Amino acid sequence: MVRILVATLAGAVVLFIWNMMAWMMLPLHVPTISQLPDEDAVVEMLQAQELETGVYMVPWGAEEDFADPESTFMQRHTNGPIFSIYYSKEGQPPLSSRVMIGGFVLNLAACLIAGLMLTAAASGCCKGFLSRVGFVFGFGLFLELESFSNGLHRRFLHRSHCWLDARWFSDVGDHSPECYNGKIEVW
Repeated sequence: MVRILVATLAGAVVLFIWNMMAWMMLPLHVPTISQLPDEDAVVEMLQAQELETGVYMVPWGAEEDFADPESTFMQRHTNGPIFSIYYSKEGQPPLSSRVMIGGFVLNLAACLIAGLMLTAAASGCCKGFLSRVGFVFGFGLFLELESFSNGLHRRFLHRSHCWLDARWFSDVGDHSPECYNGKIEVW
């Protein structure tokens, strides 16, 4: 178990350094993020909306709109534009220690899962059906932590109020004001 923990820590450090290099030093993300042509106008418009910190999606559609190809939502979605806004009303320092520590903790969790999976695979764990399902589930959990860690940062570290997308509660009708404003989905 000590070997797994040491390997987890080493892997998390390597992954953290790689993530920093990929975002800050290498041009990997240059084609994925662009500057707005008139950033000030967009900021003024968003501030005028008096939004709370959260994630907003446009166009917004109710559950039934997805099944109706003639709905306003479907037309707006087809014609565009489509966008998400990650809005932090309070602001924060760029590259804050809070975000960096949160990212490292996610890397640590992902490396622990990877280490446990590799140990299990080396011991011949996956001979039965359920053990193979568990292995694939672990791999999916690893991918979730690493592939969507940027979204997890926003949900848990940027003062977003909800842990779950409000649509997950649509069947039980639990739309608390902190999570859902009735028009735009807030995470």
